[in-house]
Amino acid sequence: MKKNIRYIPVAVLISFFLLSGCAQFGPSFLSPASLAGFNIKDLKRAASENGREKVFSMPYKTAFDKTIALLKAHHLEVYQNSIKNGCIVVVNFEKQVNTTRLGVFFESLDENKTKITLGSLSTGVLKKGEEIIFEELK
Repeated sequence: MKKNIRYIPVAVLISFFLLSGCAQFGPSFLSPASLAGFNIKDLKRAASENGREKVFSMPYKTAFDKTIALLKAHHLEVYQNSIKNGCIVVVNFEKQVNTTRLGVFFESLDENKTKITLGSLSTGVLKKGEEIIFEELK
């Protein structure tokens, strides 16, 4: 019996490689941010590639606070936010999978102008984000 125990780790390792099939996990897969669900690189990439942006005549902090209030007023869940990093991640859009995310990114242009950029992997969520934020933020 004791001789068979030493084969268990080898069997687990072999099973891992055989059962993974074609699955490929990059080096960022095991990062703490990815495992905790806080990785927003895909949203930043979507915002830079096909995101929507608009400049508002208001200070950075005011724009950030008003945006969070608007999102909550529309019964959306602010999943993650950081005024220091200038980002808000929102989920629970109607008619979407509840994990479909919208990234809202802030950039201070000067003390009274803030650029807001929206990014999502879903065009429906991106459009809804535009309607809520860009049309209602004043």
